[in-house]
Amino acid sequence: MYRIAAAAVVVLVLAGCTPAATADPTTAPATTAPTGTPSVSPTVTAAPTASPTPSTTPAPAPTDDATAQVTDLVLTARSLVAKGSTGAVVLTVKYLDDPTRAVKKLTALFGETPRKTTTQYDRTYSWGGFTMRVSRASHEGWSAADIRMYPRIFVTTSAATVGDISLHTADGVRVGDSAREVAAANPKAVDYDKDPQTGKKRLQLFLDPYRVGTSISGGALTQSVWALTDSPTGKIVEIRTPSPNYGD
Repeated sequence: MYRIAAAAVVVLVLAGCTPAATADPTTAPATTAPTGTPSVSPTVTAAPTASPTPSTTPAPAPTDDATAQVTDLVLTARSLVAKGSTGAVVLTVKYLDDPTRAVKKLTALFGETPRKTTTQYDRTYSWGGFTMRVSRASHEGWSAADIRMYPRIFVTTSAATVGDISLHTADGVRVGDSAREVAAANPKAVDYDKDPQTGKKRLQLFLDPYRVGTSISGGALTQSVWALTDSPTGKIVEIRTPSPNYGD
């Protein structure tokens, strides 16, 4: 009885070390008694399983996700740049972007549907004191240089904030700032004109100039951020961009 059990164990061990054969259910397998000195198969030790190398998840790349927390909207001569509390760029709206996409970005950014006004010349979208005007003129057939000089998107802010988002220029100028202090910090940007409504002299500043072309006489054609005041000694009351300056 014990010999039969031992033989069964040997058969099972050998069966585990050799390829399995298709069994014939009607014929018992033949066994041949070993002759001579039995060969001993070397014991194979399995290689230790290597511990997986811990992987480091890379930081996510910058994204145009307007649902992320934004603290600042920077108005430049080229684009609007939304930033988070760490200063990281969350999204950018260029003035040459598709207007429909730009409206969707800003709507998600401000978290509210804009007030919309339409005329035969343009369409205006407003979120609080911030407004985006879209020219209804078509750029079809225009050269890239002409399109760059005459964008379809223009923005204006008459408020320092919309909700929890601070609106300002790249240098930190915002509505409500002292006109005199801004002028002293940006002497090359200073200019004076008359308020078209009151006829009074007012200070205006052309900040962050961006060259978009060259005039026939060789002068620079620029776009800038236009800061308007209520008087030379008053406060910044409005910021507009891009503001073309194509005079010679």
